[in-house]
Amino acid sequence: MDILWWILIFIAVMVWIAIAFWPARVAARKGHSFLGYFIFSLFFFPAALLAAYLIHDRTQVPPHTSGCHLAHGAGRRHHRLGLLRPGGDEASPHPRREGPAGDEDWPQVTRARH
Repeated sequence: MDILWWILIFIAVMVWIAIAFWPARVAARKGHSFLGYFIFSLFFFPAALLAAYLIHDRTQVPPHTSGCHLAHGAGRRHHRLGLLRPGGDEASPHPRREGPAGDEDWPQVTRARH
């Protein structure tokens, strides 16, 4: 009879851990920390599940941000790939700012390798 309790406890712990992945995965899909929500859901599952569904989605691009070219998908992608210089480029509505000593203070822009 003692071994039966250990088996039931083991199964209960495995189910508890498996269920903790639910809020963590929802939060990760919305751009938040998977590990943080996983640990949160291990201790406070109902609160973590509610919080994961109510948090804002960080992966969505705002519909329009005062004409900034980085608010649109292509601008964000080019910025992430390193195709835009800090402060803008020729196609940018924002002029490129020079550093105090001129252009040499700015990092050289090269295409990011993936």
